[in-house]
Amino acid sequence: INYYNPKTNLIDTNNVANLLLNKNSMIIGDLNCKHKNWNNPQNNPGGNSLNETLQNIDLTHSEHTEYTYKNPATGAESTIDIALWDPKNIISDIKTQNEKEVGSDHTPVTFKTTIKEKLQKFKINNKIKQYHKVNWGNLNNLFSQKFQNTPSTKNEIDHTINKLEKHINTVNKLIPEITINRTNHGINKDIRKDIQEKRRLLKEYKRTRNPIIKNQVNRLIKKIQKAIKDSENRLMNKHIDQANSKNSKESWKGINKILGQDPKPTIKKIFNPITKTDTSIKDEIAEIFKNAQKEIFQGNETSDQENENDVNSWYNQQNFTTEPSNENFFTTDEISKTIKNLKNNKAPGIDTIKNTLIKYLEPSLSPILKKIFDSCYDIGYFPKRWKEGKVIMLYKNKGAKNDTKNYRPITLLNQFGKLFEKTLEIKIRKWAEENNKINKEQSGFRKKRNTNDQLYLLTQKIYEAFNRKSGIDAIFIDFEKCFDKIWKKGLLYKLHLMNIPKKDLNIINSFLHNRNIYLS
Repeated sequence: INYYNPKTNLIDTNNVANLLLNKNSMIIGDLNCKHKNWNNPQNNPGGNSLNETLQNIDLTHSEHTEYTYKNPATGAESTIDIALWDPKNIISDIKTQNEKEVGSDHTPVTFKTTIKEKLQKFKINNKIKQYHKVNWGNLNNLFSQKFQNTPSTKNEIDHTINKLEKHINTVNKLIPEITINRTNHGINKDIRKDIQEKRRLLKEYKRTRNPIIKNQVNRLIKKIQKAIKDSENRLMNKHIDQANSKNSKESWKGINKILGQDPKPTIKKIFNPITKTDTSIKDEIAEIFKNAQKEIFQGNETSDQENENDVNSWYNQQNFTTEPSNENFFTTDEISKTIKNLKNNKAPGIDTIKNTLIKYLEPSLSPILKKIFDSCYDIGYFPKRWKEGKVIMLYKNKGAKNDTKNYRPITLLNQFGKLFEKTLEIKIRKWAEENNKINKEQSGFRKKRNTNDQLYLLTQKIYEAFNRKSGIDAIFIDFEKCFDKIWKKGLLYKLHLMNIPKKDLNIINSFLHNRNIYLS
């Protein structure tokens, strides 16, 4: 950090301390602080204040052997260009060297910095599941045997889901893992070939004990070590260039990679509207976000009281559950196809089950999930476990970081719950398309159509207006938080008027109500 403190100002020692203690950084600059501890003949108020701060927080500073400033009027010499750093952070040592005068009242100073060795390699420890070492055929057979019965009540469905999660997490623990400790140097193809050749020669040497082969191995090892080091340096230089980017987002990416820091977002403090102060206590932050989200999900007031009364009256008279009929509503092939289309890199929810594991267990899971899905749809019950979400609040990269309005929630849901949603969506979409329940002008959320269709339509209308030498009016409406604030009872009532099948209406009602989220 290049820090300049004007001669007329008393240095802000709190700011200096926060910069050094909270960041892996150092401060270098003209601080206009004089103290005998850093080679000055006398102290000034700024020097006394800074020296006291350094003693209290155990900071290290460089000590110059020569003066760095000469007063042009009096000729008095002093050391006011200094470096400060926290020894507990990345800087292990700073050496200074005064350069020749260049016609300025300040003598140029070269700072030579030693970065701690462990941060130059920024090691990454990866735990990788060895899925290929598991006998999935036997495991799928065992799974199928454990879930023969079809649940028919809410309690039975909940019990089956809990049992299924428990067994899958047990299987997950049994999958062997390997820990790869590697430096992020990005080994290229040439280095990999040399490593393979080295291994081949080592085997041959162990078999023949030929000294010529041993010399070849030694030369190859030196070549590989040099290539890896050069690769590490290239990548480090790339990260340094990225850190110097004018784009702050790219700059912090580079800094995080250099320091080996986790770029995952953390919320340090949030403004508490009750106490009118910032808080860093996790429980209080969670409570503040809960109240903010609760306010958002309250919904909008309706302007038509008579219509609202009619909807509420209809809703209160409805029975959104039905007796089980034991019919088949979904097919194993539908569920199997949905599982195979899952993306491996999607983060799991509270169940902690990853899509990769679900795919390996697909042969046994598809028929098990079919039984659960059929029962849920039959009685109009979306399981409680599948309505629990783990919420991560992400900063929108604009506005104050302590304001809840500048964060948006990302909810990680139960994997099997998402599978059920996708299966239901296919079923309801098919009904809507076949019965012409969707406005023909709608392009979003429809197969073989997208929002670009509307752009093409608008462009065509504009061309036609030009040809007629007339104007065209366009109105664009953005409904703020429309999905968050949707009137659930009104939505169900509209679906009822569209003659949606009773079982679809029941499961949608169950899906919409009594949902819970947990702040991660």
